[in-house]
Amino acid sequence: MVNRIKRKHGKRKDKDLVKLLLAAAAVAALIPACSNAPGKADLSKAADLSAPAELVFYAASSSMTPELFEEKIAGPVRTKYPQYTLKYIPPGTDLTGLITSGTVPDVLWLSLSEMRKHLLQLRLQYDLTELITKNKYDLNRFDPAAVQTIRNVSGDGKIFGLPDSFNPMVLFYNKDVFDRFGVPYPTNGMTWDGAYELARKLTRSDSGVSYRGMGMFYRLVFNGNQFSLPLIDASTAKPLASSTPNWKRLLDNTKRFYEIEGNMAGFKTGSDGNSELNSFLTDRNMAMIVSPLSSYNREGFQKLNWDMVAAPTFPELPKVGFQSEPRVYFITGGKYKEQAFQAVAHLLSDEVQIKNNKDGQLTSLKNEEVRKTFGQQTPALSGKNTSAVYYNQFAPTPAFNPNYSTDPATILAKEFNEVLAGKQDVNSVLRSTDEKIAKAIEEEKAAAK
Repeated sequence: MVNRIKRKHGKRKDKDLVKLLLAAAAVAALIPACSNAPGKADLSKAADLSAPAELVFYAASSSMTPELFEEKIAGPVRTKYPQYTLKYIPPGTDLTGLITSGTVPDVLWLSLSEMRKHLLQLRLQYDLTELITKNKYDLNRFDPAAVQTIRNVSGDGKIFGLPDSFNPMVLFYNKDVFDRFGVPYPTNGMTWDGAYELARKLTRSDSGVSYRGMGMFYRLVFNGNQFSLPLIDASTAKPLASSTPNWKRLLDNTKRFYEIEGNMAGFKTGSDGNSELNSFLTDRNMAMIVSPLSSYNREGFQKLNWDMVAAPTFPELPKVGFQSEPRVYFITGGKYKEQAFQAVAHLLSDEVQIKNNKDGQLTSLKNEEVRKTFGQQTPALSGKNTSAVYYNQFAPTPAFNPNYSTDPATILAKEFNEVLAGKQDVNSVLRSTDEKIAKAIEEEKAAAK
């Protein structure tokens, strides 16, 4: 998710910070109309949307290959607006260097975790409110949690982008393990208590094989938690883990699954939960795992007899799932902002979203006719319980502080390993998490001076 601070490479980090500051200065010079710049965009003069324009797109995710960019973005836009040329900036490009050389992306396709580094720290954010009003664009087309999430993380109710797709947390299960022991499959609407009872039944040894009832990608369980709890106060940058009671509730809930006798057989210490997903796929002795929907694309799923259900929920939060973690089209305040808005609006049309949704890219639209097409043209999802993906409501993502690149969920997950290893209790880990988050923020402040 958000890039971690490279503490062992202080000099490199200082150089990176200098590059970020230079890039931010370049943006301020090149895009005076950005929402954080002194002036406001002048949209009183109508842009000539029929004239040729080169729109620069940047994607931070390695999943956006040149081929996928052509299929999912460039192709649809070119078909609708042949006067536009789309320039593709691939993942891994030195974006700060690109900006300082004079090329500023018009559109960035980012997750919220990528937003901090690639949008906010480079001061590329632009409030779309005026463009939305001018174009009479209906935000009610989207899942309300996605729009609220974008407003929350933008601050002051601003909206810096429009949501494209979701990657919700779901519960995957290995049908062969359930069949082996004659245990009924999990269902949509299950609570954490229900999942715990299933995990207890399925954690056992049979014919020399240790079977595990439940694993979790717990960094993401914490990061997208169902209580919408932040680890850092958005306004004060104060760590919140030990002072927020429900953080203990979340860690205790995760911990109890690993305390089931035998459920840590073969567990790989030092992980953030990613190795649990690998174990689910390769060892094939784990009955269930809570992990992002996109996990089904990993190598190994095609060899597994699997299905999925909605993620378990807390009784006090019925049908409230994890946070949405949307992929968002962020539009900057450059020369072609109106053309970029027009292109993005087409990419978010029912027509384009239906195609993407059928191909397994979960739409952010709330239109039930669009939603029910999910996975229809995705072989890996054929015969699967695709109703799981929208069964729960998304929990809203809390606001975060845009000034720091510290990834608090990674820090918490690393500390949580001390709980799983029996070296620390939950309260101690919450305190140590706060201490390490505070230290990381202080290091960033010092480096910025």
